Amino acid sequence: MKKSILIGSIFACAGLLFLTASPAIVLAVEASSLEFATQSVFLSQDSATQGTSVRVYASIVNASDGAVDGRVVFKDAGEEIGSVSVSLSAGEARIASISWQPEVGSHTITATLLGESGAVLSSSSATAAPKITVSSQPKKNSSQAAVVESSEEIEKVITDIVPQASGITGPVFKTLDSVRANLTDVLNTQLAETKPKLPSKEDITSPDGDGSLDSTLSWLKLVWWTLYYYLLTILHFVIGSAAWFYPIFAFLVLWGLYRLYRKMSEPRFSY
Repeated sequence: MKKSILIGSIFACAGLLFLTASPAIVLAVEASSLEFATQSVFLSQDSATQGTSVRVYASIVNASDGAVDGRVVFKDAGEEIGSVSVSLSAGEARIASISWQPEVGSHTITATLLGESGAVLSSSSATAAPKITVSSQPKKNSSQAAVVESSEEIEKVITDIVPQASGITGPVFKTLDSVRANLTDVLNTQLAETKPKLPSKEDITSPDGDGSLDSTLSWLKLVWWTLYYYLLTILHFVIGSAAWFYPIFAFLVLWGLYRLYRKMSEPRFSY
């Protein structure tokens, strides 16, 4: 009887020690599962101008015998610039990436691997961290102003048909051409600022989203910026083209006058 109690006590102590040590064992397994490969972090380019989107990559290897989930956090001089979730099967290697728009100056990029618990599993080498230098965009001078198609041909056709209108159409077309040039300048600026926000080839072919709310919102933002960019492109084309702008402008003016006439022609009832 005493022997049975002694054996049971030994097993109980062993089980207690195992349960106490198990979290440390799991953490050790998790920490050794994901690691950065050699030359793990790299950039799509080592120099850029302000407003340019740069792709940041990290090569990860799962050295364990089972699937492992984690998160790669990219940093610029210690400050987070983006992160992406990763899930690797046993022995799998993968390249995780984010799109980043750096500010003017010099930047040094590192990456950190976090486990599901948030513990740091691995960090990329600081000595081999890639660098990028970003320069400011040159200021636009007057010679680079937007060029729009002149309305001279349209004005010539009108004056050939109605010569008496030349004194009226000249100032009107000159004013409209100036307005078109200013609008085209604004659209050029908007296009330049919107283009870096468009989804890259990697975003389309290898989305990093995991189906969460944040991923859905990111996807909706990409769709919005794409639609907005093409809307700006269409407006830029229409406003810059005299053959498209003036017929549309004339139609809108006539339609507005017609609506105004119809409204003024409606019978008014008095009581």
